[in-house]
Amino acid sequence: MGLFIVNIHGDIEGDYEIIKQIPSAEPCREADDYENEIADLHNRLDIAEYDKERYKEEITILETKSKEKWIPVSERLPEIGSYVLVFLKDGYIGTDDYFSYGFDDFKDDVIAWMPLPEPYVEKGESL
Repeated sequence: MGLFIVNIHGDIEGDYEIIKQIPSAEPCREADDYENEIADLHNRLDIAEYDKERYKEEITILETKSKEKWIPVSERLPEIGSYVLVFLKDGYIGTDDYFSYGFDDFKDDVIAWMPLPEPYVEKGESL
């Protein structure tokens, strides 16, 4: 269905100029059309909320996995004051504090480190 212009004044060119100034001349729509569009937008919003939660979960998983890998000391050092897992030159694994002067107990024997995992918590319990 197109847009119909009824010319009452007999000035076709003047009416045409007025119509050109209307940003978007939309044909008349039934109320049901608006209801359907509103319902569609609500569905899209629900999907977006679902995706948002799913992406948050995926980010959490990836952040956890990134924390579970050994980081060579030649690549990056822990934050000062951190207590971390350390991998030593002789193949042993331990824990150590990292201070401004370096690792506290194992000094120069540390070749890689990783953050400590979250403590285990039984379902329904909290720390």
